[in-house]
Amino acid sequence: MNKVVFSIALIPFLTVGYIYWLNDQHNRKLVPAQLILKGTRYSNNDSLGLRESCGVHVYDLDPVMMERIKNEGIKFFRGVTQSRGHSDFHHKFGDWQNGPRKDWKKSEIWVSEVLDCSNMNRELEETVIKVGLSQSSYYSLGYEKVIMVSPDHGLVVLTHNG
Repeated sequence: MNKVVFSIALIPFLTVGYIYWLNDQHNRKLVPAQLILKGTRYSNNDSLGLRESCGVHVYDLDPVMMERIKNEGIKFFRGVTQSRGHSDFHHKFGDWQNGPRKDWKKSEIWVSEVLDCSNMNRELEETVIKVGLSQSSYYSLGYEKVIMVSPDHGLVVLTHNG
């Protein structure tokens, strides 16, 4: 009897964990395939993908990829424009640019893009903001989304609104 009660009590926790995992997998597909991702540091949609929402997703970049980007610089990103497994306009990124982000000259922009759409810890927030303001990072704008890559921090940051 105790095993049955335990199993029934465990189902909601497993269901929530599975939903978070599915959401993370969905958002990883927004990152171009040329960027090899490792772990997920943070992944959040304010509605878990049930409707359009804003979100912030922070992934660890593969160490070999970090070195390659450091060596090649902006040239690495030529042709890195399409989300994995997608071919439509909504999943395309524009030309890559060197950091710092030109649209982040006013703090209101990065506050609304990063802080208003997440509840990550203070240390990771500060790191994400450094990525956006760093001269050694790269970024690309897409339809209702932005992707930033920092080989120095070993991070890929994806933000979206919609």
